[in-house]
Amino acid sequence: TCKRITDPDKLYKEVVNDYHIVVIDYDLNNKFDILEKIPDKKKCEVLVNACCNPSCPHRSHHYQTIGQEQILYTQHVKNNPDMDFSFREFFDTHPESEYERNCNCMQRTIFEIKNLRTHISPDDIWEKYIPMGFEQFKIEGRSFDIFNLMENYMYYMIRPEVRDEARFMLIRQLVRNNIIKL
Repeated sequence: TCKRITDPDKLYKEVVNDYHIVVIDYDLNNKFDILEKIPDKKKCEVLVNACCNPSCPHRSHHYQTIGQEQILYTQHVKNNPDMDFSFREFFDTHPESEYERNCNCMQRTIFEIKNLRTHISPDDIWEKYIPMGFEQFKIEGRSFDIFNLMENYMYYMIRPEVRDEARFMLIRQLVRNNIIKL
């Protein structure tokens, strides 16, 4: 998703390179005429719940910013385990990331993401992508708030008929273990 390879011929060449995993750009989701021609689908990873606007011109820079944040956060936790990390401070020292600071796409819920043309439903995974040869699917969410992340996991990993009970049990355990306070 970082390279933003949306040209089919460039993508096909990328897939045959000596990479363990190639993440397919989310703008190619549901473009089956292109996806069907990918040579080695088993090593491709498909992002199923991209929260960005389709064809977002800021996507690559946004991913770079998230990567920088993650590195700085990890270094901070290692060097200052008892101090909170300030994401605000990160943005104050990285003015080039102003757009990302104000981007509301990262706040989208799965209920909003379902309306994007790049959304892949659990049924699509089983009925279209797996029969086509794809085996690896990625759920976005490392910067989602806990409830948004939980709903994404519920949507993709829990059968609909037991989703409410699973959500209840998960929230109860999060409260009991002081992960969240209600």
